[in-house]
Amino acid sequence: RVPPLNGQLRLSYFLSDSLSIEPYINFASGQDRLSPRDVRDTRIDPNGTPGWLSVNVQSTWHYSDAIRVTLKLENLLDEDYRAHGSGINAVGRNFYLSFHTIW
Repeated sequence: RVPPLNGQLRLSYFLSDSLSIEPYINFASGQDRLSPRDVRDTRIDPNGTPGWLSVNVQSTWHYSDAIRVTLKLENLLDEDYRAHGSGINAVGRNFYLSFHTIW
C-alpha cells in the first residue's frame, strides 16, 4: 500500500499566557494504488480512496504548570471520509474534552 500525500496545517494563536486557540486542517490526497490484499477486501473501494479535508479547532487553557484543560472540535463540516486502505469511514463531527495533570 502506498499512502497518499497527507498532513496537517495548524495555526497557533495565544490569547494570553495561559489560553491558546488553534484552528487546523487534516488532509489527504486521493490514492488509487492499492495492495493486492486491499483489492480483495470488499470493504475497500477497488478504485482507491478519494482525497479529503477535515476542518478542526482546539483550545487549551493552562490553569497552572501542572494542570491543563483542552477542548477539541473535529470535523466541523461533518465530512464523510475514510483513510486510505481503511474499511470504515472516519468519525463524523465530534469533540474531546481532556484534563491533564502532573503530580
